[in-house]
Amino acid sequence: MTMPQERTRALRYGGELLIELDAANNLNASLRSEVKTILESYPTADEIEKWALDCVEPAAIFGPMLAPESDRKPAPASLNRGSTAPRDHTQALQQAHIFFRKLAHAENLTADQHRSTEVVLRHFPAGYEIAQLARLAS
Repeated sequence: MTMPQERTRALRYGGELLIELDAANNLNASLRSEVKTILESYPTADEIEKWALDCVEPAAIFGPMLAPESDRKPAPASLNRGSTAPRDHTQALQQAHIFFRKLAHAENLTADQHRSTEVVLRHFPAGYEIAQLARLAS
């Protein structure tokens, strides 16, 4: 069972992994294009943290979807993008979920990239959970 804090961490790690992959030179053109598309609207670490703070109140029968990370390190350099609407974030998270699942079977990844993908996927929200997050964030 994924705890809310683990889900928050997976969202943040997902963004960090996408930033790392964007700078990597071992991805094929198709994967590189997907990374760039997702990063255009992927929520920043600060936005994810705000969602987590907003979700402290139980939003579902099983409790909150997200919770603030007690051991959160400072965010890496912010993404270079304009503001995005919650709908854009939701779409980016849904695309990221599909992308990370595909990435788990990619051949050209380094061992560290494979490990990072597995860590992200362990607690990354599924499609229905992303839809619930979108409702909470709006």
